[in-house]
Amino acid sequence: MEKTGAGRISGGTELKITVRTNSSRPGVEELEDGSLKVFVSASPEKGKANKEALKLIAGHLGVPRGRVSIARGVTSRDKMVIVYD
Repeated sequence: MEKTGAGRISGGTELKITVRTNSSRPGVEELEDGSLKVFVSASPEKGKANKEALKLIAGHLGVPRGRVSIARGVTSRDKMVIVYD
């Protein structure tokens, strides 16, 4: 079975993301496996990088920020996020 960076779950879609902090150019890059690499300018302190990452992902996908949340990996650079339907 091939591993992918995205999958359907009840109520939404689960996405694998990797966050790069302290980036000079914030943005989102889609990888071949369907996962996202998110570049944030914030440092990984007090949830600032996570907050910016969720905002960038929501903008990239064209959904409201409230429909995106971190499911796993709050303190890790590799995370699983859920985009709710």
